[in-house]
Amino acid sequence: MNKREPKQTLSQELGLIEEVRIGFKFVKRGLREIDLILPGNDFYHPPMLFLATGIERILKCMICMEFKERTGFYPTTNDKLWLKGKQGHNLIQLKDTVVKFCIPLNGAAKEDHRVLACDPMVNSFLRLLSDYGSDTRYYNLNALLTGSISADPMRSYDRFTGDLGFAVFGKTLMAQIEDPLQARKAYESMNIATKALIERFTRALARQFIFGTFKNQSKRFLFEIDPFHKLEDQELGTRFY
Repeated sequence: MNKREPKQTLSQELGLIEEVRIGFKFVKRGLREIDLILPGNDFYHPPMLFLATGIERILKCMICMEFKERTGFYPTTNDKLWLKGKQGHNLIQLKDTVVKFCIPLNGAAKEDHRVLACDPMVNSFLRLLSDYGSDTRYYNLNALLTGSISADPMRSYDRFTGDLGFAVFGKTLMAQIEDPLQARKAYESMNIATKALIERFTRALARQFIFGTFKNQSKRFLFEIDPFHKLEDQELGTRFY
């Protein structure tokens, strides 16, 4: 006799739907917080906290859903779908697990698989969030209690968004930074580039719910994943949440 009943329970089903909803809601809140990063406000903790938490939840939900599709029942902790401890917050490892079962799409979504699998800027940002989720969010406490100095997440975020902004806007951003009267515009440009990167990645995940691996379950998540699965390229970075 099977130790586990293949038939899904109502509590598991409701728990999954709620967890997906929370994950996408965290991402939306993180995107909203990015717009608040302006001259005089370099408090980068909120966007990193919300984005790290939201993306981790979404990826883990997708891994659980794939297990259900493949086996007929939901996983338990005994199935060990991801590592324990700090490594359980490693977004690169979680993403790589998701990529293995994501279906390459055609048409407007044909670039999604590349974004998920091997986009260097996406991977760099996910590493930044992984470090934050597992350790660097306690940067100052760690320095206080242990005397050891690790990477400062505030500087890491500032450096990443600056590099990304230059990659997107080039000399235009440089001119804005060099002109004190355009300081706010420079921050807004970097925010647009950062939001566009996150939205492109989240859109690729959301489309798997509609057109890819989980398309048979898509009706349950239409509200939760809105508006990411519908975003057009020209909208990326411009939406306010």
